[in-house]
Amino acid sequence: MQIDGDRTANSSWWYNWLFQSYTWAGAQNFFNFTKTKNRGYLAGYFSNLSPGDVLQADWERDGSIDHTMIVTKKDYYGNIYLTYHSSNVKDRPIKDILAKNPNAAYYGWMLHLGYVY
Repeated sequence: MQIDGDRTANSSWWYNWLFQSYTWAGAQNFFNFTKTKNRGYLAGYFSNLSPGDVLQADWERDGSIDHTMIVTKKDYYGNIYLTYHSSNVKDRPIKDILAKNPNAAYYGWMLHLGYVY
């Protein structure tokens, strides 16, 4: 559910064909919104993530979220696959991302899907 407000506010969450709130489009802003608006909680383990959940990365471990990925698939064996638009990637195994970026800090958001706000 969208939340109207100034597009730069961390309390807004909206999108339209011309503009979108910073929380919709920016990784750090999404992190701030999700945390402060209680839209989800951090998973204790990657294996807790399910399709529709979000994995965010802080590549440099500098306290700034750099990238957001959506869990789009989880197979019978529990392997997690991520999709993201920065380089048009669909269903990349999480193990590939972790192997390529072993020193990054990761935040797995289990979102409150279907929650009435």
